[in-house]
Amino acid sequence: MFLPLDDWVLTRQVQPEAQTASGIIIPETAQKIHDEAVVIYLGPNANKTLRTANRVLVDRYAGNLIYVDGEELLLIRSADVIARVDLD
Repeated sequence: MFLPLDDWVLTRQVQPEAQTASGIIIPETAQKIHDEAVVIYLGPNANKTLRTANRVLVDRYAGNLIYVDGEELLLIRSADVIARVDLD
C-alpha cells in the first residue's frame, strides 16, 4: 500500500473523452492533459476540505506520475488542487 505523507495527495487521473457525443473522434494530441482526477489517499496535513473519492481539478503541470501495482497515479501537493468538482 502507498500512503502519502505531509500535504501530498494521491490521485487517479480521469481519462478524457476520446469521442464527442455526436461521434467525432478526438485525437490524443487534442485531448486534455490530466486536468481532472479522483482523490485516492490524503496525507495527514492535506487540505481538510478534500475527501477520498472527491473529483478535483489539478494544475496541469503539477505533481509526479508514479506507478503503484502497475497503475499510473498522480502524486500532487494539496495546494495544486484548483477546485473540487461536485457532480450533482
